Amino acid sequence: MIFDELKLKPKWSIYPRKVARLANPEQAIREALLHPVGTPPLAEMCRRGSRVVILVDDGTRPTPQKLILPILLDELNRAGVRDKDVTIIVGLGVHRPMTEEEMKARFGAQVVSRVGAVLNHDCRDEACEHMGTTASGVPISVNREFLKADFKIAVGSIVPHIYAGWGGGAKMIQPGISSTVTTTAVHRLANIHLHEILATTDNIVRKEMEEIAHRVGLAFIVNCIVDSAGELVKVVAGDVVKAHREGVRFAEGVFCWRNLEPVDIVLASTPCHATDLWQSTKSLVVATRGVKQGGTVILVAPCPEGVAPGHPILLELGDRSFDEVLGMVDRHEVSDTVGALTYMTIARCKEKCRITVVSQKLEREQLTKIGLGYAATAKEALDEALAYHRASTSTEPTLGIVYEAGELAII
Repeated sequence: MIFDELKLKPKWSIYPRKVARLANPEQAIREALLHPVGTPPLAEMCRRGSRVVILVDDGTRPTPQKLILPILLDELNRAGVRDKDVTIIVGLGVHRPMTEEEMKARFGAQVVSRVGAVLNHDCRDEACEHMGTTASGVPISVNREFLKADFKIAVGSIVPHIYAGWGGGAKMIQPGISSTVTTTAVHRLANIHLHEILATTDNIVRKEMEEIAHRVGLAFIVNCIVDSAGELVKVVAGDVVKAHREGVRFAEGVFCWRNLEPVDIVLASTPCHATDLWQSTKSLVVATRGVKQGGTVILVAPCPEGVAPGHPILLELGDRSFDEVLGMVDRHEVSDTVGALTYMTIARCKEKCRITVVSQKLEREQLTKIGLGYAATAKEALDEALAYHRASTSTEPTLGIVYEAGELAII
């Protein structure tokens, strides 16, 4: 495993816990569709001849879409829905569009050719339909093709999430198929309450997401929990809130770690699907929760796609503070507000600790511009951190290790 060559003696080491894999994952998916939580079976909810939309996530999430989608389509066929009346929408949020080849690889070439269309979500405000506001005033603006459907399904995965508490459920709507206007408003709430949200369901952001999901008619979800190898260990289906909560109760035992004593240095690795620094921010937040004030986080983040494709603002903002960028967002001085809010997450982490990123794809100059340290190897980063902390204390620095940090929660 990563870090093993360093021969460390950490105070603690955390990772996604091993749980039994489903012996027959295909049958487990069918059973979830037949016995959903909080709704009738899917075949009883969806009328013959309906136009159906299925929301799916992109390659930055661990959902085994290629396994789930054929079974879901078969069940829709059983209800009298024709394949050509099914549209799959990739809930990109503000991520880059998937290519046709990426779609075939993730969803299966047979699924792509089987359904009426597979579409990337377009998050531009002018490409979405405005539907008023939530009770708190958040504007609701979502994908027009989604709204045209008679029956709406979302397929995702449940893992801890820094902005929503948990992935899955209503998160497939916001930010999945929302406009940047809606996502900016919700992400601003998340940034202000960043340290209160991770691994919770009763939080201000989740409430907004679920209100939006109900308003736009999300009728049914299929959510899964997978292990570190991407194998299915749990699947739930049904109501966007009730089924999601059942999945969360299981996921807490896999991903959540409690009562860890903060340490001087945290070494953290990112999940394999964290393709850029943007996605690696989730790992950074989790690692920061385990470090002492003034400590050091070493984040090993391969980032094969660089800093953030489509969001150059992460570099353009330089080394500004959280409050400075928040002011810029509120004064409408930035064009990419969601990118600025992601930058603010990094800035909030920098307020607590020193951060060094280990990556062969990111350049020292890029990280320096954001106010982050750079190292070519984990050993180089650790040696520097040990020297720094030994110079300021008479005791040996304490260490913690977080494997696949973006999938975990320290609470």
